[in-house]
Amino acid sequence: MIVYVIEDDRAVRSALTVFLEEEGYDVCPFGNAASFLAGATPTADDLILLDLGLPDISGTELHALLRKKGVTSQVVAISGLRSGPFEAAVQEIKPIAAFRKPLDLPALLSGMTAALRT
Repeated sequence: MIVYVIEDDRAVRSALTVFLEEEGYDVCPFGNAASFLAGATPTADDLILLDLGLPDISGTELHALLRKKGVTSQVVAISGLRSGPFEAAVQEIKPIAAFRKPLDLPALLSGMTAALRT
């Protein structure tokens, strides 16, 4: 399983990558949707850690594109969006888990692993 981290904030992306690698995950980070679409080949066994507030297209738009392409990877949403827009985006894409920034990394890990077991 690969965890694809799609996060435009370099510091957050780096912290997530290091943290998840230390937890034993194979991590493939991307800074925007375009680079992910050009360089990733996610499978149903993979997990996509998706920032909902990407600069090129929104996380909800990227999610819709992926589903249109037949990508069935599980998605965990992360975002710094305010409560209302965050909740609307989560309702739209229905991720297996969703977390607002600033991220609590142990809680994120627990949410990911619990969701992947179901």
